[in-house]
Amino acid sequence: MIDLDKINTVNWENTNIAILGAGISGIGAAKLAIHLNATVLLSDVKKSELNIDKSSHLTYEYSGHSDKVLKSDLIIKSPGIPNEIDIIKKSKQKNIPIVSEIEFASWFSNSEIIAVTGSNGKTTTVNIIFEIFKEAAENVLLGGNVGTSYSENVLYEMNNEKDFIHILEISSYQAEYLYHFSPKISCILNISEDHMDRYKDMNEYIDAKLNISKNLNKKTKLIYNYDDMRLRNKISPSDNVIPFSINKKNVIKYSDSGILEFGNEKHQFETSLFGMHNFYNILAAIEISNLYNIDFINVINVLENFPSLPHRIQLIDSFNNVQYIDDSKSTTIASTIAAVKCFQNIILILGGKEKGDVNKTELLKCINHKHVSNVIVYGDVSLALGNILNEYSSIKSNYIQFCYLFENAIKKAVDLSFPNSTILLSPGFSSFDQFNNYEERGNTFKKIIKEINYDK
Repeated sequence: MIDLDKINTVNWENTNIAILGAGISGIGAAKLAIHLNATVLLSDVKKSELNIDKSSHLTYEYSGHSDKVLKSDLIIKSPGIPNEIDIIKKSKQKNIPIVSEIEFASWFSNSEIIAVTGSNGKTTTVNIIFEIFKEAAENVLLGGNVGTSYSENVLYEMNNEKDFIHILEISSYQAEYLYHFSPKISCILNISEDHMDRYKDMNEYIDAKLNISKNLNKKTKLIYNYDDMRLRNKISPSDNVIPFSINKKNVIKYSDSGILEFGNEKHQFETSLFGMHNFYNILAAIEISNLYNIDFINVINVLENFPSLPHRIQLIDSFNNVQYIDDSKSTTIASTIAAVKCFQNIILILGGKEKGDVNKTELLKCINHKHVSNVIVYGDVSLALGNILNEYSSIKSNYIQFCYLFENAIKKAVDLSFPNSTILLSPGFSSFDQFNNYEERGNTFKKIIKEINYDK
């Protein structure tokens, strides 16, 4: 078994690595490990197509995690693999070191890392940072929880023999099992209740997020949202901790009227991004850019031209004075609340598959929002939400309607629409009851809307 305190001394050609999970993360780790001439066991519970060149160094098992895993010197656990499965428990009993794919890849990179996490807004923020750095002609690679695995980007770095800046979106799952990982800049955007089916309580979830900054030192920085009370209570002030805030004085000030102030410079700009939460995402990206001394004009250019990302409060069409917004990426009630604050006269489509207990306070805050005219609930969560909402006599009759099938929910929303209303798909729950992912859910929404309106 390898000693995690002596990574630099490991002879990888004589190392057996087991990788749990054959998704994007696991395949990326496998490619990197094979490049190092390690012997790799890629283990999953179902068969999938592997985008890996055939190698004598690779064994692939896909009918469950066998005890072959226990013969390894190191285990790389993909983020989607639960922490309490038998093979993890057995591995811990045998003291086999377990690390995340993010941790593993970081051992082989000489490049700086900007790591961004948070309950909401991660993808938008890392894409803004990526575009700003590209505009400034920096060598940057975007990966982690978005698009390409960090391991594949590190392999690209090794093959090109030059340094990059790695911009990483990090989920709470990816932030587990970190050991040496130390970004030049760690950024935490916000914390809201999520993944309570994985974590025993909010403290454990927050601690997982904070893991990205566990190795903070004099040469690294932590940027965090000072206006988020949970983060403010968890993070202690220090010289290398930088809060950003809309309500508190910063080096950079940003107002909801679209005015950016940086030193003596003041710029009016327009953005296609909706909502106050995106002001925070923009502010975080600017603070990071400022630490790299990127020209403020480059920042403004990117912000003015940055499009809404697919399935993230994205205007998809408008028919007969009704606008249709695709926010299928919303898998928490907190993210739905953020979307609801962006519009008026909303017919809200809520539902999907549960991820642990429903936060009743946040649910009612969302459903009773003054901008919401009607709510249509669909999917597996329908029964649970119905039971909760039946407790509250203050909710108007027929204000909330239930349609198990997604398609029927969309049709009902269209039937209820009226001039100057907004049909908002911001489900607040995961897509896995009726779809493979949130992208498929969002694309289905677009397809149904077009079919309904073009047939009229």
